Amino acid sequence: MAFVTVRHLYSHPQAYLAKATLEAEEIPAYLADEHIVSVNWLWARAVGGIKLMVAAESVARASEILGRDDSNTLEAIPESEEPPSRYDRCPSCGSTAVLAARWGRNARVLSMWPGWSAFVLPVFVLVALLAVAVARYRCGECGHDWC
Repeated sequence: MAFVTVRHLYSHPQAYLAKATLEAEEIPAYLADEHIVSVNWLWARAVGGIKLMVAAESVARASEILGRDDSNTLEAIPESEEPPSRYDRCPSCGSTAVLAARWGRNARVLSMWPGWSAFVLPVFVLVALLAVAVARYRCGECGHDWC
């Protein structure tokens, strides 16, 4: 059985995704030169990238499958939606105007500034760690605070 290259891919995720797409359609696929690219990615262009190969009689069908754009079907998949967080809405009034506590954000920003002396920096780092541990949220509409 003769194999023909259908695509030249330059990253492993692209190559594995293309191979899995073809195998899901019951087209046997083979990746050539994937290990050369793994060992030294600078050689990827020199060897022509990772070659996605299929049997000669499956080339037309494989090219058609790899060429179609199925990105609009993602909205129909319920798993593609992010589940709601308990911090998206105020537990008291249900408003979406939720803010993180001001002092926690300021302490985290101040702890990241370079150039602090050896005496001041540990204090800000400690305050930033406490701010993360006791992250408080405030509703912008009713003023309700919660953790």
